[in-house]
Amino acid sequence: MLTRCAVLMAAGALAFSIGLAGCATDTSHHDADVAHEHAEGDIHAHEHGDAAAGAMASDAGALSGDVVDGVREVEVEAFRYGYEPDPIVVKKGERVRLIAKSRDVTHGLGIEDLDIDIELSPKEERTVEFTPEKAGEFHIHCTVYCGSGHSGMHGTLQVID
Repeated sequence: MLTRCAVLMAAGALAFSIGLAGCATDTSHHDADVAHEHAEGDIHAHEHGDAAAGAMASDAGALSGDVVDGVREVEVEAFRYGYEPDPIVVKKGERVRLIAKSRDVTHGLGIEDLDIDIELSPKEERTVEFTPEKAGEFHIHCTVYCGSGHSGMHGTLQVID
């Protein structure tokens, strides 16, 4: 019996492999969302539990987004049940503008340590600006109940020196 990921790969929906082992054994509550994203070729490492892919960006020191008029702008998309990009990597002392939206249902984007809590309605952009004053990892969580996987909807903001 072929798994959902194997069928999609055989159909040519996957342009590259991200390690089918994690995908083939994933029987979590968001299989339909994963299949939809695979079909579009939009791979999210955190949906497959692939911590190495998420760590690569931060290990390499790659900053998220682009600097526009002196402000680091990062487009963030919330979806069942995560955030993209994850992690979000910014510099300490640098002005940051998160331009956030939801791809599916209403979500929240909360970063308690930075006093950020915004509601994201589907397809509607919300913007929040801040300047992180200390380096470290800050927990991102969904602040609006969004379905059965809500309690597991987390992300990370990494602030580097």
